[in-house]
Amino acid sequence: MKLKSLLLTTFLLVTGCSIRQFPVKDSSSDTSTDSSSVSVISSASVPVVEDYASWVDSWSEEGHLYIHYKRLSANALEYNEWAIWIWQNAPYDLEGAIYCASDPAVQDIYHPMTDSWMTNIGASGSDFEPNGGRVADIDLKADIISGKSGKSVSFEGATKVGFLIPRQDSMDGSSHWISDGGANTYIYDFQDHFRENGSMHIYVQQGSVGDFSFGDSDVPIPSNPTVNDTTGAYVSENELMDVSSTDAYPNSIPETSQSFYNEAGIGYQIFVPSFADSNGDGLGDIRGIINSLDYLEELNVNALWLTPIQESESYHGYDITDFYKIDSKFGTEEDYLELLTTAHSKGIKIVMDFVVNHTSKNNIWFKKSQRASVEDNKEYRNMYHWRFKGDLVPKCTVFGEEYATWGMVKVENHSDWYRDGESDYYYFAKFGSGMAELNYDSQLTRDLVVEMANYWLDFGVDGLRLDAVKHIYMRDESQKPSTDNGDRATSNIVVDTGYRTFYDEELMKEETVSYDYSTDKLKNINFWKEFSFKVKEDHPNAYLVGENFDGWDQRVSPYYKALDSQFDFGLYYHNL
Repeated sequence: MKLKSLLLTTFLLVTGCSIRQFPVKDSSSDTSTDSSSVSVISSASVPVVEDYASWVDSWSEEGHLYIHYKRLSANALEYNEWAIWIWQNAPYDLEGAIYCASDPAVQDIYHPMTDSWMTNIGASGSDFEPNGGRVADIDLKADIISGKSGKSVSFEGATKVGFLIPRQDSMDGSSHWISDGGANTYIYDFQDHFRENGSMHIYVQQGSVGDFSFGDSDVPIPSNPTVNDTTGAYVSENELMDVSSTDAYPNSIPETSQSFYNEAGIGYQIFVPSFADSNGDGLGDIRGIINSLDYLEELNVNALWLTPIQESESYHGYDITDFYKIDSKFGTEEDYLELLTTAHSKGIKIVMDFVVNHTSKNNIWFKKSQRASVEDNKEYRNMYHWRFKGDLVPKCTVFGEEYATWGMVKVENHSDWYRDGESDYYYFAKFGSGMAELNYDSQLTRDLVVEMANYWLDFGVDGLRLDAVKHIYMRDESQKPSTDNGDRATSNIVVDTGYRTFYDEELMKEETVSYDYSTDKLKNINFWKEFSFKVKEDHPNAYLVGENFDGWDQRVSPYYKALDSQFDFGLYYHNL
């Protein structure tokens, strides 16, 4: 403990002035700058930096991105196990390139741009920077080679850049990548974060990669106590045990808004990225919709449904990273308010896409849950499903169109539970590792979702298109399902199992896997009854339309206890 305390002390900012200290290797025993020869950061011969920002600028180069990565251990060799995977995500979603990949097997596959972390940083004699971490140097102007295809890729004109810090021994195609933080991390509004000298620096810490900073704030990067936990103490809790009760809320919602019922006869869906581009960047935007309102009025459109415009990671927008922010690629909050005001002046209502079955792993709710934050007595860990290695979870064992059987398996053996970075904890994500399922057995989840719905209804939207209404409670995410006998006709469990084939980019091959999208109908309806009543208490004219991707009338109709309307997918299923 004394050694660890001494090492940590060398990383601290000297109090009372703008001086920082940083460690260097003991030059009396080793004059090499090869990081592989160092096992522990040396605390000897610690020089003084009078002005950290100026010191960084002194060795930074224009057009370079520097990723400062700090691991919690002081073991220098540990950094050689990790690499940087980085790509342009917008306006073009390009292939990625790899840096600091020293493993020969990884080098053979991915064509690394550089094979080591920076050495002798700023001519300091140290391979570590003052915060105690290593630095990756990415020349954004270089001829960059994709880490997979060998094609040339570029960061020119990038507005959003994504990166991962993967462990190299998971990148040989034999398994899915293990990355620190377990999620793609994005630098939004990329061009806005370059320093005066034309360089960019971001600072990340083990276990909290998504909470990076640009080094311009004294706010510390939050730590993640779950990363090295071996006790299982951070398993999420389900405090709502009576969610199958049908008595909590009435069996029919308040009357549907008469203005919608009588006036909104013609609805028009807009897939925002492809509808109307107002600024020539190749992407549809809110301003383009505003400019098209006269055209839509001529079509006698009464209501517009816009696909998600909140900040997200993807082109489609169904993995929200910030529920309260308009994605900058579409415009601003002021643009959205102008759209609402102008549309209303023409008698056109706006229905907002409301995605609350799952979120991006970069959503602030997930980040807080990931590091088990407790704020104002709110236990964010419980907002998502968390299990510890070895815990048992439900899994379908017999597949069929009419019947299905579920057993219990270890969480690490269930394909819809994903390991969270380096930790021994797993989270549930039915629609892919990047879209974690919210836990609606937590009242905090229910309350925050209602709060967010009221925010946008207060803002001026007229209704909500509720995404994936039947998936709020999947059968295999529920520890205590409602009546479950596997019989489609009498069970509250709606069976939906089978097999699908897809190309797995990390395994680099085509995979055929079983799927189980079976849902708990009773629990779903009871949640939406609670949601509808709470929302309509404050907004009685709010219009709630559910996306219930199902072709069976008898399975869809019970949801009308909670919703004003639903999309009918009968034709799709009949065609299949």
